[in-house]
Amino acid sequence: MRDIRVRRARLLDVVPGVPVPPAAVPDEVPYALRGEAAERALWDPPEPVTAARVAGRHGGYLEIEHIPPDLARGTGATGQVRYVGYSDDGASVWNGVERVTSSFTADTVYEADVELSGPVPGEMHLRVTWTPLAGSEPTRLRFEPAADGRPASFGYARHGAERRDVAMLVP
Repeated sequence: MRDIRVRRARLLDVVPGVPVPPAAVPDEVPYALRGEAAERALWDPPEPVTAARVAGRHGGYLEIEHIPPDLARGTGATGQVRYVGYSDDGASVWNGVERVTSSFTADTVYEADVELSGPVPGEMHLRVTWTPLAGSEPTRLRFEPAADGRPASFGYARHGAERRDVAMLVP
């Protein structure tokens, strides 16, 4: 039997809203595929969108790239978002890159080199590495040296005056 540690977070700056009431599920979903069209969609899916550019409402853009896993080669999926002067509100502007490489059988790595300017500035300069999901042990953060000689997880995130270091997560 595996031991799993569960953490409970109490978000002091979030006020819960009214719960959403239950609703009946319709018998007919107007946008659903049925019959032969559904079979064709399952057997011959469309090519996935692997890259997109999204304009900020008030300026700049972000570029999203997704590389699906290659199960034959055993590589995980990779996703990346690059912010270039991206702003939705006209006051806060994002610049930098976030990247994640995920896998069930190898480490999952999230990296961020992102800066936020505006009324409440912030930044993330970090790498966080988790052990494989399909391992014999529960998933945990890695802190031992990685292939580049640096710790597998390091760095910090700051929003306004609040700064959190990845080193605070060392067990």
